[in-house]
Amino acid sequence: LDSRERRLSPDADEKDIQNTVKVLQRESIREIEVLFYIQKKVWRKRHALSYNKLGVIFLKKNLIKDAQKNLQEAIAIDENFIDAHKNLAVCFIHSQQFDRALKVLEKAIEKRPDLPDLYNYKGVALLGEKNFIDSVQAFEKALSLNENFSLAHLNLGLAYLTGLVESPVHPQLLPLEERQKKSIEHLRIAFELKKELQTPEYSAIVQKVENSQFREALDELLEIHKNVAFSLNSVLENEFYLNFMFGGKSKDEGAVANYIEGLKEEIALHPRYPDLYNHLGVAYLIQCRNLFLRALGEFRRAIKLNPEYKQARKNLKLAENEGKGLLILLRALLK
Repeated sequence: LDSRERRLSPDADEKDIQNTVKVLQRESIREIEVLFYIQKKVWRKRHALSYNKLGVIFLKKNLIKDAQKNLQEAIAIDENFIDAHKNLAVCFIHSQQFDRALKVLEKAIEKRPDLPDLYNYKGVALLGEKNFIDSVQAFEKALSLNENFSLAHLNLGLAYLTGLVESPVHPQLLPLEERQKKSIEHLRIAFELKKELQTPEYSAIVQKVENSQFREALDELLEIHKNVAFSLNSVLENEFYLNFMFGGKSKDEGAVANYIEGLKEEIALHPRYPDLYNHLGVAYLIQCRNLFLRALGEFRRAIKLNPEYKQARKNLKLAENEGKGLLILLRALLK
């Protein structure tokens, strides 16, 4: 969930640390104040996409009730909004309301049985209920739809490992040695696919599973799992979108540039996430739009200084006529 870091110099003393913590706390409070300000605007507009994005951000900040409220509103406006269903299920999983999560996911799966994300979260909810058999089936279904789904591999490895600890002998489960092999197999695949897992700590966990140190491996894996378990929409994109549409940042070139750099950093971490490349494409179009508006301003300034400047008038007219397509495109993309 929400966390923030700030690098300190090696010789920082206690006072430096306390001051830095206070700065981070003020930043967090300010962000939440802005978020609630934007929420008021969204609620006046009743825009399903914006409700969904608010829900994701509130969830990231561990404001579960606010997240649920916005996601439920998104679904009330558009009952076929599958992403809002998925995110609402994640809210219920976070608050350990696994039965409610499953009900939401089943409705979503009826509408879109082709989405691996839905089966992955169904597996997480079933695992929360200690239903090892059905959780394994759900994760396997997710992988049948996307064999490179790193989180589903991680969760399937976790499901087998959890079963090894909590039900080492079970008439309906595979033999212990076979479950151990499957846990190792899927944990290794997750390691290969997900950069965040490529750490000595994660490798040590896999080694412990190989050595049959199941309880210790499970405890350590659950700690790592907290930080990587939920493939929520990019919070960076959601925050930028809401600030762009409702927070007065539509012409803030610095904000757009920072957003682009942030997306590039996320792509470096998650080079297989197509959503990030899509967001980056839209960001470049926004940057083009801002440069286009700046160009119009320069043509108008030239005409103001010299009303007889025919080339500037011609350029302005051409830009105004031809640029309408770009603005229409951008509005359509951000709907």
